[in-house]
Amino acid sequence: MGIYDVTERPDATFAAAYLGGKKEDYDVVNEMQSKDGTLTAFNALMGTTGLTSMAQYQKVQTLLDLSEFIDYLLVNYYAGNHDWGETKNWYAIGGRKADQRFRFFCWDGEFILQDLGDNLVGSGTGPFRLLAELRTNPEFNLLMADRIQKHFFGNGALTPGAARERWMKRVREIDVAIVAESARWGAHRRNPPYTRDKDWIGEQQRLMTNWFPQRTGIVLQQLRGAGLYPPIDPPQISSGKSTGPETITLAMPAGTTNCAVYFTTNGVDPRSPVKNSPDAAAVRWTTPFRCIRR
Repeated sequence: MGIYDVTERPDATFAAAYLGGKKEDYDVVNEMQSKDGTLTAFNALMGTTGLTSMAQYQKVQTLLDLSEFIDYLLVNYYAGNHDWGETKNWYAIGGRKADQRFRFFCWDGEFILQDLGDNLVGSGTGPFRLLAELRTNPEFNLLMADRIQKHFFGNGALTPGAARERWMKRVREIDVAIVAESARWGAHRRNPPYTRDKDWIGEQQRLMTNWFPQRTGIVLQQLRGAGLYPPIDPPQISSGKSTGPETITLAMPAGTTNCAVYFTTNGVDPRSPVKNSPDAAAVRWTTPFRCIRR
């Protein structure tokens, strides 16, 4: 009796099932060791240097899904994962085809959600040798800021509401089973034993009232302190109607001066990364504008 956490191991069979192709198409790396395929492509990735150069940075983008890599780092930062290191508890999977870049996978992170002030940002934990090289490139730093904006604001995955809802979904699944779990393992290395009503419920209350409401803001400040997110808040976007034409309004943070906002309505990035200037299709925002919801 108790709880059994059934987890798929992210190996080549897993990759073929979820990413397509055959298991022979994939290289799988676990803690710097080859589990499937070879280490040739992964070693080429980890050995890439001189990433201030755009040519080298573009080379890395053919080997590593940078957005996925940043998301992987952020979720570990948020969780305060102390069960993680350069050669500890992670997987990376890459395909041998040009469109299958390496992705990192969380694995066996047991010491998380502990101290509210835990700071792993820039601590040297995790596969950070490559990160140190990536941070020398302004384009990567901008991408990092974009991913932080996506996940730490609005309805992002690492906002208090989203994180709390995701956690409670799992809590509800094992609400009854935790009684059997405590009966089986509650006395392991502890007397008196852990119980559902005292320890499990108490832990949920700590997370609901302390961790989830505050952790997002704390990690955001850690990211800012490490220079991974700018100190200036982005413009806030609000819209009018839910159907038909609507008015889009951008509100700049209080005290912001000498700042220009550019936008496009065709899905093109308003910034040209090559020139580091507004794209030819970009329009400078001055007043609310109307667009058609499609």
